[in-house]
Amino acid sequence: MLLPRAIARVKRARRGLRVIVREATPDVLLADLLVGRIDLTVGRLAPRDDGDRTARIPLYQEPVRLVTRAGHPALSSPDRALPQLMDYPWVLPVDQTALRGELEEVFFAQGLPLPADLVECTSMPTLRSLLLDSDAIAAVPMLIAEEDDRLALLDTPLRSISRLVGVTVARNRAPSPGAELLLEQLRAAAGEIRERLGGESDMPT
Repeated sequence: MLLPRAIARVKRARRGLRVIVREATPDVLLADLLVGRIDLTVGRLAPRDDGDRTARIPLYQEPVRLVTRAGHPALSSPDRALPQLMDYPWVLPVDQTALRGELEEVFFAQGLPLPADLVECTSMPTLRSLLLDSDAIAAVPMLIAEEDDRLALLDTPLRSISRLVGVTVARNRAPSPGAELLLEQLRAAAGEIRERLGGESDMPT
């Protein structure tokens, strides 16, 4: 919801400005950023070593929750602890992503393997379709689920997994005027999101 809001504001301010949105895994986006194919990346700020070639701008902290389609049988179950959800299909992030590693730690801490019926996916549209068309469960940023009346949140604890959302830019390249405008609107939209999240949006110091 952050990026669409910011883009809509940019287009209202400069209708003729061309905005191109690309989706890819973090390593691909980082490579494109460093060689100048993209101006900035927006998303989860995960710790990584990039040789101090990028600067990161944290915007807000968002909880990650387990999500299903509305009407999912697990929603009416009296016990929604993780072991009781293992027989359902699951959608998890692909290997080598920060969230995947954190989710694996949650499973392994409870002595559980990864679900046997598993799809690995980084595309939110595909993930949403999988949730709506099956009894799948996925770990999704909380606001994405809250904005979608066809999805529902499970109250299964995830040991406070959250994602620090922000912007990454290249240190050795000044942003274009269009990128500066987008960054300005990203900050404005993030401020509204922080207010909505309240204390849950507090960022680590």
